[in-house]
Amino acid sequence: FIQYVIETDAKGYEYVYEEYAIHDYEVPEGLDLEIGEYTNLDELNELAEKLDNLDDNDMDILKALVEVGNVTEKDLYERDFQNDIDDAHAIYLEDSFASDEQRLGEAYIEQVYCGDLSQLSIETLARYFDYEAFGRDLAMDYSVASNNIAVSRY
Repeated sequence: FIQYVIETDAKGYEYVYEEYAIHDYEVPEGLDLEIGEYTNLDELNELAEKLDNLDDNDMDILKALVEVGNVTEKDLYERDFQNDIDDAHAIYLEDSFASDEQRLGEAYIEQVYCGDLSQLSIETLARYFDYEAFGRDLAMDYSVASNNIAVSRY
């Protein structure tokens, strides 16, 4: 709702005064932006344009970065967060009942060190390697977001 009012100042000059208020909005799930009644529309439009330019994978990484605190709401408005996405060391975890540390250890070994483990099963490696202990060490540098993406804390 935008209302234009013509007002006259002390010198007799007329000018247009705009007044608007935001009463309803949608934010991509996982970003949890605080949008108030009088949030700057230009800033919101710039942010919306930047978010529209992200593909699904980049949006998932951004949500993980926001959830773990690497990117703040202020960063979303003021910085080019594409650099944060590009610099993020994202590890994609499998859904399972294992602990976050074990899933992180397994995913890190598969995605960073070995690539394709199709010739060697995880069960075979598990006999010789403690994924959970490795994942606990990795958890010092990585945070696991609710969308099963672990991102580095730096």
